[in-house]
Order: sequence, then C-alpha cells, then structure tokens
Amino acid sequence: MAMVMQEAGTACREETSLLTLPQVLSRVGICRASVYNQIRAGKFPKQVKKGARSLWSSREISAWIEGSIEARDADTCQGAK
Repeated sequence: MAMVMQEAGTACREETSLLTLPQVLSRVGICRASVYNQIRAGKFPKQVKKGARSLWSSREISAWIEGSIEARDADTCQGAK
C-alpha cells in the first residue's frame, strides 16, 4: 500500500508516496536487517511511524539510491587516477 502525501510550499508540487518495508526492500535490493542496521548507523532514511506501521518516503529512498550510485561513481573515478 502506498500512501500519497503532497509537499506544501514546493514549486513543482511533487507527490511523495509512503512505502512499506517490502516495497523498500524491493527497490533497494538489501535485506531487512541491513535496512535497520543502516538506519541505526545514520546511513539510510528513517521510517515514518503511522500507528503501528513503519513507512518510508519514496523521495528519500530515491535520494538514497541516487547517493549510492554517486558514491560508487566517485569511487570509480578516484580508482582510475
């Protein structure tokens, strides 16, 4: 189930959906334990609590994925020197 929220005050009014843990795991390709370990280490977006449910911002997950790609590319460029 993806819940949709709209950012107030943004120029383009981009919609952000809230993702369940299975949806997050499918997008990022790491296991549940790794997600929670990285949250504790400050390296992964924290979940949003809605009652007993934990949900993640699709925008934050996308940014984490992009950051991982940028870090990989930076490492690749430094290794080529």
